[in-house]
Amino acid sequence: PGSIPRLQEYVKSRTEPAERRRALDAVAFVTKIGWNGDVAGELTQLCAVLQLAKEDVLASLDAIHDETGFVARTPRYYYVTPGIVAQICFQSAWDRWAKADPAGFLSKLPPQLIDSFQKRAQEHGSEEVRRASGEFFRDWASGVKAENLADLPTTKRLTALVETYPERYLPLLRDQIETATLDELRRIDGGSYGG
Repeated sequence: PGSIPRLQEYVKSRTEPAERRRALDAVAFVTKIGWNGDVAGELTQLCAVLQLAKEDVLASLDAIHDETGFVARTPRYYYVTPGIVAQICFQSAWDRWAKADPAGFLSKLPPQLIDSFQKRAQEHGSEEVRRASGEFFRDWASGVKAENLADLPTTKRLTALVETYPERYLPLLRDQIETATLDELRRIDGGSYGG
C-alpha cells in the first residue's frame, strides 16, 4: 500500500514541469497513441478533447522519452511504459479530465480511441473508472436506434464498441436491426459515407 504513493511522487518528480506530466497523463488514457503517418490524427483528436496544444505535447513526450524512458516512441506511436507508470498516470488523467463529469468526457472521446481507452480502463482503471466507463458506453449503445446508423460518427463509435466487446454490443446492434422497420433500414443507404 505504501509503495504506490512513493511511486506517484517519483513519477511526478521525474516529469516536471507540469506540462510534461499533463502530456504523460494524456497518453496514459490509451494503450498507445498515433502521432505520425496515417495515425497522426489520433494525437490531434486527443489533444482537442483534452484542450492541449499538440506541439507542446509532442515536445513533452520527446523530453520524457529521452530523460526518463516513461514514454516509448515508435515511428507512428507513443505509449507509456512500464505498466505501473501507465496505471499511475491513467488514474491521474481520469482525476484531471474525467472524474468530475465522466459522461461528458466519454461522450467526446473520438471513435478511433474508444478501443484503446477501454482496454486501458479495464487494465489499469479503478473500479470506479471501469464502472463509469462501462455504464456510459452500455447506456449510449442501448439508445442507438436503427435510424441513427445512417449517422457516420454514431456508426463509427458503435463499430468500435462492437469490435472491442462483441459479446456485449453485437446483440444490441442485432436487436436494433431486427426490430427496425423496412423504411428505417432503407434510410441506411451509405449516403453519409459518400457511397
